[in-house]
Amino acid sequence: VQERSNTRQAESPHLYDYPQAPFTKDWMDRLEDISRPLVVDIGCGFGTSLLGLASLTEPTIFGGNTEVDFRKCNFIGGDLSQLATRFGQGISNRWGLDKQLQFSYIPAESLLQQIEQSYPGPIAMVLIQFPSPYRLNDEGNSQLPSGRSNDSGFMVTTSLMGQVRNLLSNSPNNGLLLIQSNCEDVAVTIRDVGLECGMQVIPAVCPALLENSQEHHPSQRTLRWIELGGDRAFGPEWSKEPLLPSGCRTETEVSCE
Repeated sequence: VQERSNTRQAESPHLYDYPQAPFTKDWMDRLEDISRPLVVDIGCGFGTSLLGLASLTEPTIFGGNTEVDFRKCNFIGGDLSQLATRFGQGISNRWGLDKQLQFSYIPAESLLQQIEQSYPGPIAMVLIQFPSPYRLNDEGNSQLPSGRSNDSGFMVTTSLMGQVRNLLSNSPNNGLLLIQSNCEDVAVTIRDVGLECGMQVIPAVCPALLENSQEHHPSQRTLRWIELGGDRAFGPEWSKEPLLPSGCRTETEVSCE
């Protein structure tokens, strides 16, 4: 589990108005070998993280203690932005990665359902990186963020996390879930939903410790989260170091530097 403290920048509006297309379902047919382990990026954006992973030439020690050979994996990125998925697919085709890396314009739960029903290979990893945050709810006496309810509009619902758990637990070697957010409450909420669905947290090799934090200027959202008594994203469950190689960063991480 990784929480990043950078301030997320506003998303740019789409520059081009593409006609709305049906959700794509044929991505699996375009992969060369569907017996390979699969890496799934939910809400992949422009796909920079998957493009980096699919381009790796050496095995990666994920999180410092688990070796993942991404060279032997397939990759699928799903997003509800046609612009983003078209961009990612275009780069994948141009770089000659399309036989192992595909992008799909599709809702997250529909993508996971496709994989559960039809993908024959194991699921190596699911990525949930920097999902758009929910509205922090401080109404009434409840200190729970509105993102915990299935009708909040937040992508990571209990239902979706249950699908993720089923996919990973049914894989022979129990696949991994990586979550990243630059909103502390969002990271904590996703962690809590995962625990409620029966997942376990892998201790970080380089944990983020509150006493060593350089958090001198927390965001207004983080300050409000602290006022509400929310759990902090510090301790053995939270990594202070990126868990993916530097060439596999999302566009959010790059834009916040």
